[in-house]
Amino acid sequence: MYVVVDIFSKQFLLEENNIICLNRLNYPINSKIEINKILLINDNNNLIIGDPYIKNRKVIILILNHFRSEKIKIIKFKRRKHQLKKFNFRNIFTKIKILNII
Repeated sequence: MYVVVDIFSKQFLLEENNIICLNRLNYPINSKIEINKILLINDNNNLIIGDPYIKNRKVIILILNHFRSEKIKIIKFKRRKHQLKKFNFRNIFTKIKILNII
């Protein structure tokens, strides 16, 4: 059984007991969250498509931790102008676990 869910305007394919990483969610660690924006459910080849969302269904997720990605170095350079800019960037991610699809 899998579902397609809309989380902060991005779509994810989720299955029970999977662990995925998303962009930062502003929830504390070990909190359970219910997601009601379900776009599609596939349950034993029984396909249910929402219009735009499926009513009376939800997905329960658990926030495991927040972490930062590896550092990305960005260099902007203009030739013959003596112009060089260096930046570093680290994105913040949230690791979640899908507990239950109801």
